[in-house]
Amino acid sequence: MLRSLKGLVCHSLKGGRGCALPVPRAALSSVCSQDGPAGRAREIFHTSESDPARHSEQHEGRLYSIPLEEVKAVFPHGLPQRFQQQIQTFNEARVMVRRPALEILACLKGSNLAHPAVRYVLYGERGTGKTMTLCHVVHYCSRQGWLVLHVPDAHLWVKNCKELYQSSYNKDRLDQPLQASVWLKNFKTSNERFLEEIKTQKKYIWGKRESTEEGRPLREVVEQGLARVRSASDAVGALLRELRLRARRGSLRLLVAVDGVNALWGRTALSREDKSPVSPEELTLVHNLRKMLRNDWSGGAIVTTLSQTGSLFKPSSAYTPQELLGKEGFDALDPFVPIPVPNYSPREFESCYGYYLERRWLQHEKGQCWERGETGAVPSLHPSSSVFLCFSLPQRAPRTAKRSCSSSAAPTRGSWSGWRGPCSAIKAPFPPLRVRVRVRARPAPARVPARPGRARDALPVPFAGAMPGEAVTLQLGHYSGCVGAHWWGLQAAALRSPAEPAELRAAALLRFGRGPGGTESPEPRLVALELKGGVGALRADGADTEPPVSWDGAVADFRERGPSRDAGSRRGDAAGDAKGSPGAAGPGSQAAPSIRLWSDYLSVNLHPKSLQVIRQYLHDGDCGCLEGFGQGESLLQDPACVEELEDRLHFFVEECDYLQGFQVLCDLHNGFSGVGARVTELLHDEYSRKGILTWGLTPVLSAVADPQRSFYRLMNTALGIAHLSRHSSLFCPLSLNGTLGLKPDPPVTFPYIKYNASLNYHSSAILAAALDTLTAPYRLCSSQASMLHLADSLSFSGRKVVAARAALPLPALSGSSLPDALSAHQDLPWKLLSSWREQEGSSCFAQSVVLRGMCQEKGTSSCPGQPRFPLHSCESPEQVLQHHLHCQCPGAFSTCHVLQQPCHTRPPFPQFFSPLLTTRGFLLDRAQGCSSAGVQSCPVLTALQSCPGVLQLLSGLCRELRPRGSCAPGLEPDDVQEALEELRTLAQCYQTGAGAAESEDEADSD
Repeated sequence: MLRSLKGLVCHSLKGGRGCALPVPRAALSSVCSQDGPAGRAREIFHTSESDPARHSEQHEGRLYSIPLEEVKAVFPHGLPQRFQQQIQTFNEARVMVRRPALEILACLKGSNLAHPAVRYVLYGERGTGKTMTLCHVVHYCSRQGWLVLHVPDAHLWVKNCKELYQSSYNKDRLDQPLQASVWLKNFKTSNERFLEEIKTQKKYIWGKRESTEEGRPLREVVEQGLARVRSASDAVGALLRELRLRARRGSLRLLVAVDGVNALWGRTALSREDKSPVSPEELTLVHNLRKMLRNDWSGGAIVTTLSQTGSLFKPSSAYTPQELLGKEGFDALDPFVPIPVPNYSPREFESCYGYYLERRWLQHEKGQCWERGETGAVPSLHPSSSVFLCFSLPQRAPRTAKRSCSSSAAPTRGSWSGWRGPCSAIKAPFPPLRVRVRVRARPAPARVPARPGRARDALPVPFAGAMPGEAVTLQLGHYSGCVGAHWWGLQAAALRSPAEPAELRAAALLRFGRGPGGTESPEPRLVALELKGGVGALRADGADTEPPVSWDGAVADFRERGPSRDAGSRRGDAAGDAKGSPGAAGPGSQAAPSIRLWSDYLSVNLHPKSLQVIRQYLHDGDCGCLEGFGQGESLLQDPACVEELEDRLHFFVEECDYLQGFQVLCDLHNGFSGVGARVTELLHDEYSRKGILTWGLTPVLSAVADPQRSFYRLMNTALGIAHLSRHSSLFCPLSLNGTLGLKPDPPVTFPYIKYNASLNYHSSAILAAALDTLTAPYRLCSSQASMLHLADSLSFSGRKVVAARAALPLPALSGSSLPDALSAHQDLPWKLLSSWREQEGSSCFAQSVVLRGMCQEKGTSSCPGQPRFPLHSCESPEQVLQHHLHCQCPGAFSTCHVLQQPCHTRPPFPQFFSPLLTTRGFLLDRAQGCSSAGVQSCPVLTALQSCPGVLQLLSGLCRELRPRGSCAPGLEPDDVQEALEELRTLAQCYQTGAGAAESEDEADSD
């Protein structure tokens, strides 16, 4: 529930498919009324009946309480992560009584346990509450004295398993000792009272000297699995066998509850050392759990759920038993009782909404009552996706708030009375991070250095629970380093800006270390992988991984004529033409030495732990380069390389107070796409509950290139997108190329930027400015939105690949208002940065839009003689942008953020702007000529979009690779075909009516 409504009222309502229902105003006003008795309002969404055995239809849609002590005993595992955060936040556990749970409880009460166990299957679309319904049933059975065999997240048994061992009991099976020991520990916690009563029915031999005799307590079997991890899988099998035999005799009531049961059939993501796939029946845990799902025993019941997360190779839109179970799984469970779990009913939504009002989670002045004329419009009744309607949370109060513990309505033992919004109710919203333990002193909290004109106290101060936390960035490849160098420079320039209230948290991505002379200086929380020769010799006050070596022998000087393939000179910035072509640079820059590497224009210090140089390959040259996807994958199979990477990662992770996730900048066009595939897989395995936002970067490609190299580059791109999107929360390709095919289209042009597309120094600067704005939603001081929130708002229905758009700068006259600037364009003036041929009338499913640098302009029309546009009637810049987005994309779910501070473009950012721009990036009536000051800042408009155009990108890659029978070095044809099939499956998520028909015709032609 916390995920559903935590910011519900901050945005205007927007209805999608089946997400707006009329509700009488009196119903919601009874919850929202501030004049009525509190007790009567509370009765609407609460029930005092905490015993699930007494729940009936009269309790449907109401919340009942579970004591926290009982939560720890009954649910050591199995509760959704967001519900656990809600318990920590409100210091109470409340579960909604819903009809699917009532149906199962009624069946369990009336069933004859002497008959074979009945199987119930809960199914529904993603996020409708299947797991919480299963937990309601588990709570009922626990209260009734049943032994509960609860298996949450069964899909974790068939993927992300790091250790597989041949079973000592059956050589044809594979043990998973880590997963088995974790499950045994939780089983022991929830069923402690049964372990001493139940006696073993046979003798179990664990090794030459260890055994459990017949007639011993079942506790000894569990303890054996916990004490000897290698025996844990066999201990689970012995435990399940004993429980099944005991239930058959009628001396035990047994509930088998499996969340994501469809993962037990089909395919797994596991493979042996020879890369041969592992089938589910070969896993000891799966084999034994399948036996428990048979109805050849009595004395209990089997309740399962179907999960889209567990369907590793099924379309994300599938949710029915036939689709998720497949023929094998369906036949294995048949017969069963299907129980659909629908979206919230209006009554359930009303209870959820009223509960958060009572807990003061919704404290916005517009969140206390919901009215739409004669009827109220209830937004998305989908329990999980209601969060999409509001992405940001209310503004926070000044830092001068005083702590108060006297408020009786505070959800926790203490609250911050000066803070508005949900942060006042949070004590510790994020669970502690599990990392390797190191014996070392914890560094003191980093502080932002004071600057002239800006007091230290005016800076945002991290508050436990008020901020979404820090992020760690990984740069994989040279072009990613180019983009990263500009990005860190933009953030450092923002820190040096004149006195103004900070809108973006510098500490989200930066750490503050000691520079020369003991002064504090910003350093990125960064791990960068680069090839030998790709970084040069960094400054003495930064990370210096390749120091110059003295040489006493003879020296020969060899000079190469002409620039290198990545050579660029800022001197070329002054040689632009007036046509605005991307092949020319604009005025305003000073002559500078040759720029060949990203370290040449890196303007911040790097921590010594930040840079990892891969010495097996060279950055430049005709041979010894990292060119293939397979080379990159094999690189991270070296234990020494992986250990060094993990050591650097853990250093930055451990110093974070609250880690919200990882940003991965990865080259797509070379072998670093394979490195990125392994890195994101490592992050997904070790930090599965953290956000992973991956940006696939490609420099501007030459239209004339070697066909073989172009094919390798296309193969790297396709395989990189398939693997990176698989292990990321969200994936976005970023490039200025028109297309990414074998013959790429000309690069993107910007009307007020004249850049040299052949220079990585120029193209990476544009992408860095867009990236700095795109990532603002989870770096805001005034919002608790995190990476996962951003990913969830865009990646629903399996659409994990999104597109980026940017208007750099946003065309606006100096002194004009935001309504004037937006109304001056028939379409939004942004450009596509994700490399496909854009079609007219393109739409999107969802988008996250950020505008910065316009709010400081006047809010009314700058032309009094002209008629006012509808946008001028909006009260705030957020409403202006939201209204404009609704007119441009009426069917899309849009979240928007408006920032006053612009994007700072001081050097080393290239000065390739048009002379028609002021120093603040606004338009002039006429050109001002070459200005010595240059463009110091500019307004930027960006968007991350989940749109049907991604289908064109993915299907285009598959179409160009399909006719070729050859394969890149280091890759198996089966691996390539599997990746292409994954891309086709991913592309299906973006099909609309016309696109789906075309896709079917194309498939038939194959």
